[in-house]
Amino acid sequence: MVFEVKWYSLSGKVAFITGAGRGLGAATASALTRRGARVVIADIDLCTAQSVAETLPRGHCLALQCDVTDLASVQKSVRLTLERFGRIDVVIANAGVLGRGGAPFAPYTPIRWLRLAVNVDGVVNTVSATMESVIGSRGRSSW
Repeated sequence: MVFEVKWYSLSGKVAFITGAGRGLGAATASALTRRGARVVIADIDLCTAQSVAETLPRGHCLALQCDVTDLASVQKSVRLTLERFGRIDVVIANAGVLGRGGAPFAPYTPIRWLRLAVNVDGVVNTVSATMESVIGSRGRSSW
């Protein structure tokens, strides 16, 4: 059996990636710019977002401070993206917080539960804030 990989063309496309200041988000931003995309590195830590941006081709990225648990923060990042690049074609809701592997829920304090809101509220806020632009550009999403 032979599988053919069909790539979604990224030339001239804009990708909005949350949690892109490190790890998989940063690696995804790098891979997408190599394929011709312009990327928005949206992260709660602006310094790490800027550090990633410095490794990417000049003019192909925008680093933004974005708290995905705060809809207004995500909406602001989307507005700044649209002002800079004019569109959003690809959205990757990558921001997330890992719990302790295999640990029971009992030790989770209210503060620790709030940190996990990134995993749910962050995706909902990212989808809500970007949906209109992605639909308008007939783009793609991953959440």
